[in-house]
Amino acid sequence: MSDYLIDLDTGCWVWQRARTTAGYGTLTLDGKTRYAHRVFYEGYVADIPQGFDLDHLCRNPACCNPDHLQPVTHAENMRRARRSTCKRGHLLSDDNVYVAPDGARQCRECNRIRGRARVQRWAADFKAERPGRSTKRETPTLLPPVVPSIPFGKCQCGCGTETNIAKKTITAKGIVKGQPYRYLRGHAGSWWEQGGYAIEPRTG
Repeated sequence: MSDYLIDLDTGCWVWQRARTTAGYGTLTLDGKTRYAHRVFYEGYVADIPQGFDLDHLCRNPACCNPDHLQPVTHAENMRRARRSTCKRGHLLSDDNVYVAPDGARQCRECNRIRGRARVQRWAADFKAERPGRSTKRETPTLLPPVVPSIPFGKCQCGCGTETNIAKKTITAKGIVKGQPYRYLRGHAGSWWEQGGYAIEPRTG
């Protein structure tokens, strides 16, 4: 790629390599970074007077054509470059103008618009990179509690003590004469709460 491209319509030598944020071409010469249009002017025309700027008569900051450059004072260069509105139509008043380190005047509102668009792009990229998450929660499988088997003739409260043998049958309470009680006295609480003293028949 050549350093510049000639625009046949305007005659501009448009710089094709590195540029500043304001659009001015830059190059490295003798280990220093310099503006391309200043190097071209000094190489083809003459040295730039001390303290003078080069005004782009074509209003194309990337242009390096010496015929489109004119040495002027910094104040005159700023006056010529001053515009009332930016390219988006925002009024370039004092509170809406940011002067960049390279001297370029920037619209603060345009900078804010670009900043919001950049944040939206970052958010979209972040969403696209995140793995999909299911909004449905899986219900854990609930297992029934394990109730230890208590041998017949032991207190069913789980204390492990052997119960006495019933001496008479009480049908309302499920007690059968000759069979062990299900609970020791006081271990079962209310017999209505425990389902009574139902006695399973002794085996063996």
